[in-house]
Amino acid sequence: MAKKPVTQHKQKTSREIHQLNLAKTTKARGDHIQSLKGIEQAELSLRENLSTVHSKMLDSLRPLKVGNGSITVASWTALKAIVGQGKKGATANTISGITGILGPSLSRIIALLESDGIITATASDADLRNKVVKATSRGIRMVTKGNTLLESTYGQS
Repeated sequence: MAKKPVTQHKQKTSREIHQLNLAKTTKARGDHIQSLKGIEQAELSLRENLSTVHSKMLDSLRPLKVGNGSITVASWTALKAIVGQGKKGATANTISGITGILGPSLSRIIALLESDGIITATASDADLRNKVVKATSRGIRMVTKGNTLLESTYGQS
């Protein structure tokens, strides 16, 4: 039986080990940078798509008048949430939670929609500092019309 020759493995120096580790780290960083570039491209594409959808939505809702102009996306979002609460209505805090519209902005939207007779806002029985908002028949008709306008643009509301 023949003996296998003993091979001598050259011991790597600390410098060689450091260079190997550096090469691995550099490759990993390069892979990570490529991954980040892909994410940046996806984010850019998403921002562009959201901007396009926002513009189309505004164009679709332009016939719906509130105050001295057309309804805004934020007002539309709040109105849809209010109508969605039905006859019982909801507090401004509930609508804020549903829509993500912060209190000060929502207060302005509620005041505008109320001044146009689209919603009613009354003090809550439980907490007089909070308002309960409900859609009027005009507000319900506006959402129905808006849904129709959006369906003609997107195929859904």
